[in-house]
Amino acid sequence: MVEKPIFITLAGKKVPLWCDIFALNEIQEEYGSIGTFERKLLGVVETEAGKFTKTEPDMKAIIFALPVMIREGIRKLEAMGEKTDIDVNAVLLDADMPFTLLAGYIHDAYKRCFISKK
Repeated sequence: MVEKPIFITLAGKKVPLWCDIFALNEIQEEYGSIGTFERKLLGVVETEAGKFTKTEPDMKAIIFALPVMIREGIRKLEAMGEKTDIDVNAVLLDADMPFTLLAGYIHDAYKRCFISKK
């Protein structure tokens, strides 16, 4: 069975999110490690005492990952033979979802990269 991207609705359009090795590579290049990215996306920060605390998701992480994962989602759909007419920039400009919810969807797509396939 072929896995499909996660779909979310932004700006009234059904948009695919897909995280694969290409998306992870971009994330790693930007953040130095994928773990650092995940902590920023989830809003987890290390205190001076070496403990971790939860705050709000990092907007830069959301703004970086969203177009990367949408582009990979489009690429995945096209590889499956599905046509798309999604303008990534237009969707981003009109994104109408609370940023905390958006961070959750991005994290869901991200986590799927690490689930072993049977």
